[in-house]
Amino acid sequence: MGRDAQSSESPSITARYSSSRREVWRYYWRAWARLAGLWRVQAGLGLSAALVRVLSQQPSHVGASEFFATWLSVTTAAVALLPLWPLVRFKSDERTLTIHPGGISTKIGERGAEIRWADVRQIRDERDAVLIVSQNGNAFIVPARAFNGDVQRMAFLVAAREWHEANVKPARWSSVWEVGSEDVQKARSPETSRPRPRIVRLGVLWLLGLIALGWIVARAPLPFVDEWWRAGESDWGDPLKKRHRIADAFVMTNALIGKSRSELVERLGTPPETGYFSDWDLVYPLGLERGFMAIDSEWLVIRLDASGIAVEARIVRD
Repeated sequence: MGRDAQSSESPSITARYSSSRREVWRYYWRAWARLAGLWRVQAGLGLSAALVRVLSQQPSHVGASEFFATWLSVTTAAVALLPLWPLVRFKSDERTLTIHPGGISTKIGERGAEIRWADVRQIRDERDAVLIVSQNGNAFIVPARAFNGDVQRMAFLVAAREWHEANVKPARWSSVWEVGSEDVQKARSPETSRPRPRIVRLGVLWLLGLIALGWIVARAPLPFVDEWWRAGESDWGDPLKKRHRIADAFVMTNALIGKSRSELVERLGTPPETGYFSDWDLVYPLGLERGFMAIDSEWLVIRLDASGIAVEARIVRD
């Protein structure tokens, strides 16, 4: 490692080193295991996949076990496969890394790049390396062997932090995104920066919130309201599908199981005559099927035992 002078007012510090796959692998799992680490992203992928499955089907058709199985399988696949990406992108050639007041210059062979301090999220002092982590999660792993002892290592670390802090604007809001990362600067210079990661995250949360609200308004199961249920007999094209969603709640909670025929008829009304589903004892039309370009219809069907007690209820299509 050497300390140069680009000009009398612009010093720089240069480190030269070669990385190993073992170091990349170790850094990845450290980043994964942190409180605000990569495990959150992978768990989020699994949760997103499970939510997509729920939103793409009727609520009564997806049980808790299916939701959990989807989440677990996608999360497990992400944990198993995503570590392969940094190993595929790994370069074993010697890297020249120069830090200066304006940012970071890096070069491997004939390839080089310039990175602004505004694009650096944090500079972390690990036991065996200095990590310079960018806003997109990529990191320079500068191993201890790149320095001639702890004095040079600390000089590099202190200079990097000072130049980084001088080029970012202190956060105006407290953040819950990087718990425990005291070196993280969570906002960047408004004159030169890209959109702040915090704002992007807030935008994603708002979007997810709006999707959830839309699902609640348009798709979530509803409690039994006699007026809504009765209206569905004639309002075949109800855009909010209230009769369908009341039936969803019946099926999901097993609210009809154990009821006698007379109790069911008193609550749901006398089922109309129909040629559909003759193997079921009570058949109630709900309306057009939910989904894009509906063609079929949905029905609530109930099976009774020999004593006239409901033992099974489903929502089916004709």
